[in-house]
This record gives sequence, C-alpha cells and structure tokens, in this order.
Amino acid sequence: MDLPCATVVHGTGFRARDGLNSGFFNVLIVAEPAKLFNYEVGSLADYITMLVLSQLASLDSCQELPSISNMLAPDCASTTSRTTDGDLAYLHSLYTLYGGEFMAAQRTYIRDEMYKTLVTDKGGAN
Repeated sequence: MDLPCATVVHGTGFRARDGLNSGFFNVLIVAEPAKLFNYEVGSLADYITMLVLSQLASLDSCQELPSISNMLAPDCASTTSRTTDGDLAYLHSLYTLYGGEFMAAQRTYIRDEMYKTLVTDKGGAN
C-alpha cells in the first residue's frame, strides 16, 4: 500500500513518555548589521551561539536569570555581555535531557538540573 502523505509516529506505550522527539539539522541566523554596530563581536558571538543551541521561542522577552539571550531584548534589566553560568547550566540540562518525555517532565528536568548545577554543586542549599 502506498500512502505518500502518511507520516510515521512512534509511540512508546508509556503514559509518562509520548516518544516524540524534535531536532534540527541546519540553522540560519539573519542579522541586520546596522542594528548590531554598537555591540562587541565577542558578545554577538555568545548571543548567536545561545540562539543556535537553545532554539529560544521569543527574543523579545526577558529571561528571569541574567542571560546573554537578553542582550537584544528591549527594556530588559537583566542583560549581560557574556555567556553566564545560568546559560551554561541551561544548555547542559537541555542537551542531557532524555527525549520523548512530555513537556511538563522536560521542564521539570531542566529546572532540577539547573538548580543542581547552579546551587547544589556549588555548595549551596541541598
């Protein structure tokens, strides 16, 4: 049977995992040089790296933690000109995340891993 419009969906059979994963193969960043003239090259490189590796949903909103991703957000008080420990903890937790979990489980994992990296591993609260 030939079904050219059919898509393959994989289910795990578990209630806690839907078995769906996402990924990207190519990323294209388009920038308007005139708007970036006042920023240092190193800061722009960190910003672009964070954009490429994290797939941020919105560039116009401020993240709660100081982050390089806030660099171009309008009226953002928690900006920085370099990649922060929070950025690195987020990327680490994002890339150690097991695929196929529901969104709520993924968010919980990322939050817990960031807390572990930023607080517990640095001798903070247990």
